[in-house]
Amino acid sequence: MTQMTHWSLSASTAIALVLSAGSALAITPEEVWANWQALATEGGGTLTAASQTKTGAALELTGVVQTTTTPEVTIHVAMDKVTLTDKGDGTVQIVTSDSYPLSVIEPGKTPDQAAAVITFSQPGGSWVASGTPEAVTWDFSYPTVTATLTKAQEDGKPLDVKGTMTLTDLSGTITTGAQADKPVAMKYALNIGSLALSADGRNPSANEEFAVTVGLSDLVASATGTVLPQAQMVNMAEALKAGFAVDSSSSTGALKVDVKWSDNAGPNAFGLELGGTSTKVKLDATAIDYGFGLMAGKFNANAPGGGMPPVDGSFSEIGLSVAMPVSKTDAPQPFAFVTRLVDVAVSDTIWGMIDPGAQLPHDPATLILDLKGTGAWAVDILDPAIQNGSVPMPDMPATLNTLDLTQLLLKIVGGEITGTGALTFDNSDLVTFGGIPAPEGKLSFNLKGINALIDKAVAMGFLPEDQVMGVRMGLAMFAKPGAGPDELTSEVEFKNKGLFVNGQQLQ
Repeated sequence: MTQMTHWSLSASTAIALVLSAGSALAITPEEVWANWQALATEGGGTLTAASQTKTGAALELTGVVQTTTTPEVTIHVAMDKVTLTDKGDGTVQIVTSDSYPLSVIEPGKTPDQAAAVITFSQPGGSWVASGTPEAVTWDFSYPTVTATLTKAQEDGKPLDVKGTMTLTDLSGTITTGAQADKPVAMKYALNIGSLALSADGRNPSANEEFAVTVGLSDLVASATGTVLPQAQMVNMAEALKAGFAVDSSSSTGALKVDVKWSDNAGPNAFGLELGGTSTKVKLDATAIDYGFGLMAGKFNANAPGGGMPPVDGSFSEIGLSVAMPVSKTDAPQPFAFVTRLVDVAVSDTIWGMIDPGAQLPHDPATLILDLKGTGAWAVDILDPAIQNGSVPMPDMPATLNTLDLTQLLLKIVGGEITGTGALTFDNSDLVTFGGIPAPEGKLSFNLKGINALIDKAVAMGFLPEDQVMGVRMGLAMFAKPGAGPDELTSEVEFKNKGLFVNGQQLQ
């Protein structure tokens, strides 16, 4: 064999491998349509077409109707035309009607009797499907999507309600399969440049009306996971054992909400502005990790008809994060809890109700609590039998093995408390501390401005003068002078089955 012949055979083999791989990942319009229908069925609905016509590489569907029914309502979507075209590269392009209605239908009613009809307009939109029938990836892009409330009625009588929502620069990708009675991997990513919503309505007979506007920018969301057939999702504990899992996150830019409403009592208003938001949700057979964050917020409320004074305030950050095991285990598992309320400020109207003499500092308040540790559940806490009480919760549903106070910070009305520390727990000893597992370890605290607060509480009448001595003596038992003026420190230690505060044994 000559070197040239060897190269030719190698090149031919490589080309054959590439072509076969591309063929294995190719998907046809018919397969995309079948997958779309299967997804609708798995979601508890139906997807049908009045006619199907194959012209060259295109499968044209007319009279496409998708319905999803729950005990409370049926969602009915009707599209005049959907075209699925084989692009010749293993992918399929989907083009839908530029405009179509979504009807919300109550039980026993027909689409013509829908309680509400929302018309979607999405010119210039594009879907492209790729992959295999068992795992289809849907890539989509829309310059603009507008949803308009075109009909609303109750008991056959029209309601005076209007509403419009517009999304711009909408794009993303979804990967999922449609395999009956089998777990299916799922993945999605979503981007929305902006969202604008407006709605208003009135009821002249009751002298009621409302108006709502919402603006949002830069929404980014993503998720991966494994989804199960609906029948397996009834019992979440069993679903997790069968493989259900999700790991999702999202973030946004600025958010602005304005709500106004009025009735016979008078006008009311609420407003909220945020510089950004974030969320996370992760759940699998071992643990849940949930959290959210709100950044750079401002809020206001005015409801004179309800007897409430005007309120406005702001904050730098409000956040919560919780991570913990969800299933019964013998070995200790990690958990964590973090809450952050940073630079929370309220208006002088509220302060005037609490501190009419303006004797307290009105600086923004902060609370940060950061805990982590290990423990174990004695039950599956997501089991419906546990949640509805049909299986009683044991006296000790969980064991606590370790607890770390990573950070405690409380700043309010001129005072400040900080703390750190770590404890371990002996779950075999529930006697020494009255049913609590015996702890071992140390917690350290620092307090600033406490004596000044006591003086202000006396001046404001919150603390009678004849009780001041008792309060200061109590502080002296649990704290000692710190490094600075009006500063106290306290060291709480558990050792040898005893409780010590600043070296003095209390138990």
